[in-house]
Amino acid sequence: MTEPYDDLERRLAATFQRQAAQVTVPAAWHPPAEQPARPGETIRLPDRGTVHPGRPRRMALLTAAAVVALVVGVTGTVLGIRHRTAGRAPVPPLASTQPPPTAPAPSGRPCTVPAPESWSRAATASAVPLDRPGVDVLSANGSLGDYLVSQSATDGYPGAGSSLAVFHGRTGVDLAAPPPAGNEIVVADPSSAITAGWLTWGVTLTQNDGAYYRVELYDRTHHTLRQPAALAPSAQDSRLFLGAPVLTDTGLYWLQSVYGDPAHSVLHAYDLADGTQTERPVPGATRLVGYGTGLALAYGADARTTLRNAVGQPLPPDVLTAAAGAVSFGYSTGTLSWSVFTPGASAASNAYFRYRLGGASAPAQVRVPGPELLLGPDSYPLLSLDPTVAQRLYVDLRTGARVTLPAGLGVAAVLGTEVLLQTGSGKLGASGLSLVPLASLPPARC
Repeated sequence: MTEPYDDLERRLAATFQRQAAQVTVPAAWHPPAEQPARPGETIRLPDRGTVHPGRPRRMALLTAAAVVALVVGVTGTVLGIRHRTAGRAPVPPLASTQPPPTAPAPSGRPCTVPAPESWSRAATASAVPLDRPGVDVLSANGSLGDYLVSQSATDGYPGAGSSLAVFHGRTGVDLAAPPPAGNEIVVADPSSAITAGWLTWGVTLTQNDGAYYRVELYDRTHHTLRQPAALAPSAQDSRLFLGAPVLTDTGLYWLQSVYGDPAHSVLHAYDLADGTQTERPVPGATRLVGYGTGLALAYGADARTTLRNAVGQPLPPDVLTAAAGAVSFGYSTGTLSWSVFTPGASAASNAYFRYRLGGASAPAQVRVPGPELLLGPDSYPLLSLDPTVAQRLYVDLRTGARVTLPAGLGVAAVLGTEVLLQTGSGKLGASGLSLVPLASLPPARC
């Protein structure tokens, strides 16, 4: 990252410290001490049918404390055309175009304002060409500017003939992969399912909101699909894969466990270079946290969540400590982010953290006052909040204002200096996409 990014982090931290002081949030916050699972301890997973609020996608697929996009497969072809896999220039970092933050609302209370009308106009003017009425974003890689989507010719429930596509900017291409069956749903990690050479996702049944049973890996160079793992039908009533598969720079990983008993969790690894597979027990692990050069494991759920290093570049101790109690994680452009929710009748807030991989300093922290859970840490600076109103609710970290978006408009991802918006309303998702420069979305102000 460049020096302006560091300046921005300091200004953001100062802004939210002032805002937190005005709303009687405690002056200092200390994450709870790490509480690893004790030997033999059982950590209860959510019921298989539990649905939690999440990012503005069609469904939320969560294991314990995991917010993962659930996306329906779809039919037809995408307008697009060339498959770009090599020689792609990295997307410029977002921080280079961000205006400095401004003071919070004079009232001293968290303010909520409607999105400026210019946001809707910008979305209309920057539509991504599509030829299908139903679309949803499964995952995005902010460094590459790529995003994985599903499209539907009927805007209905997934069925025969559905398909997936990968986009770079406004250009997309269908994947040479068999469509999911009529009762299947595709699940993908929101920020760790795409690299320059590979894509990954899981396949589950419509009734299994908290698990999947097949791991799929797509080779972007040779346009071929692999299936590294699948649970036999006879095993699906007792075993499951948790969350969604995750890609790092060198491997594919997935977490297998037993319903209601993560003490039997096993980490599976697939080497992208030679296809060899290994596994090792990780008792108590409940989800994967990928960040490009490495992988961490989350243990426990909600306020009891702890993070431990697992593969590749390790996270420093102060990052692991700060991630205790994390509700959600995200990764984009070399930065790992997460949020920790502090409940309270009058002083509830989220602590939002960002850590640049390889950095020597502790993770930067800002506080987002309010009772809503912050669930979209990888769409910085427009972060998704658990909505309590009909409109989708976000916090604009450029100013600290909470902003409601009108029906039919939602932030799907941030790709460098551009924001990917889902537009329109379908039966199960959006009916369109727009790729808008962040500069065309003026900061929301109270």
